[in-house]
Amino acid sequence: MKGWERVQIIMKNEGFNKNSFSGAIGLNNNVTITRILNEKREPSPATFKKIADRFPKYSRTWILTGKGAMLSSQSNNVTINGNENQNNIGGQNIKISLPESGTQKIIKPDGSVEIQSSSLGNNNSNEINRLKEELHLKEIELAKCEAIIKSKDDMICMLKEILDRH
Repeated sequence: MKGWERVQIIMKNEGFNKNSFSGAIGLNNNVTITRILNEKREPSPATFKKIADRFPKYSRTWILTGKGAMLSSQSNNVTINGNENQNNIGGQNIKISLPESGTQKIIKPDGSVEIQSSSLGNNNSNEINRLKEELHLKEIELAKCEAIIKSKDDMICMLKEILDRH
């Protein structure tokens, strides 16, 4: 998942538009957030930091890299007891039971709950293969970045040696 997508998810989850989100993270205007979302740009480390500082319920690792759990493990508004999540919303204790492995719960508009079995079918296999390919491409991209960093480090060392001689 790209950085701009994580920004979009946080904005949606928190109920912000571009203007209100920009203000919430301390930006003077919405140009930065608009460009990130409209041009699908990677946010700068400074922008990621502002988001992480403003929304501590989201994991810093997830915000910065997209890896790991989206919500911070330090979030104190959710407790887990066995197979139930408990949350206090508006003074009411809400209990949500998690579905059994291999099933999903669908809450219908009338409030009833339908349990559906999910089997590992062709769609999941295709998705797994797509994700493996994406991971492979990211590993290649990472190796290229590491090579660039190494060459720049070598250049810095060489320039330092030249400066030390003079």
